[in-house]
Amino acid sequence: MKTLAKLLLGFTLTVGVIARPTDDATETESVGNSRPIIGVLTQPSASDFADEFIRTLYVSYLEMGGARVVPIRSDTQRGLFL
Repeated sequence: MKTLAKLLLGFTLTVGVIARPTDDATETESVGNSRPIIGVLTQPSASDFADEFIRTLYVSYLEMGGARVVPIRSDTQRGLFL
């Protein structure tokens, strides 16, 4: 019975130390986001619901790689990008 109590006490102390919040977590939040931003061109839609769309597959694929996706309307002038 004493060994079980010692084991539970050791486990509780170990979990308490591992789960303890640190100052490092707050420091990394203020540094910024290093994920790249990738623009995806929209496609014209024949639907009455929307004029343009982006396939979810494209967005999901890029987000799985760690990127942030920004829609770029297909009717945007090319000079704005260069």
